[in-house]
Amino acid sequence: MVLEKIRRNKKGSIEDLTFLMIFLLVVGLTLLITFKVSSLWNDEVQASSEFDTYAKEASSELTGKFTNTLDGIYLFGFIMLFIVAIVSASLVRIHPIFIPVFLVIWVIIIFIGGAFSSVWNSIAGNSNFITAANQLTFVSYFMNNLAYVIAVVGMVLMIVMYKAWRENS
Repeated sequence: MVLEKIRRNKKGSIEDLTFLMIFLLVVGLTLLITFKVSSLWNDEVQASSEFDTYAKEASSELTGKFTNTLDGIYLFGFIMLFIVAIVSASLVRIHPIFIPVFLVIWVIIIFIGGAFSSVWNSIAGNSNFITAANQLTFVSYFMNNLAYVIAVVGMVLMIVMYKAWRENS
C-alpha cells in the first residue's frame, strides 16, 4: 500500500537532479564560509595572549581536523543523495517516449550547473576565500566540475528509469 502510494506520487528524477545540484551549491558555499570563519577564529586565538598554550593547540588541532570532516560530510551527503535518487528513479515508471523531454530538461539543468559552478568559482576565487577553498578538496572538485557531475548523475538516472520500464513491460 505504501509502496503504491510512493509510486503514484513520484513525479520523476528531474526534481532529484535539480535538488542534488542545489544541495551541492548551497552546502558547498556554507561549508566554505564556515571553514573561513573557523580559520579566522583560530587566527584570533593564536594571536591572543589571553589564551594559554593548551587552548591554542586545541584550537589549531580543531581547525586542522575541521577541513577533513567538512570534506567528508560533503562527499557523504553527495553519495547518499545519489543513492536515494537512484532508488527513487527505479520507482518511476516512464514510457521511453518521454526520454527526449527528459534529455531537453537534463541539458538545461547541465547549463544551470555550469552557471552554479561559475558562482562557486567567483566566490572561491576571491582573495578572502581562496585558501579555504583550496583546503576543501572534495567541495572544490565537485563545484568546479558541477556540470559534469550533473551530466553523469542525469545519465545514470535516465538509464535506471528506462531499465525499470523495460522490466515491467
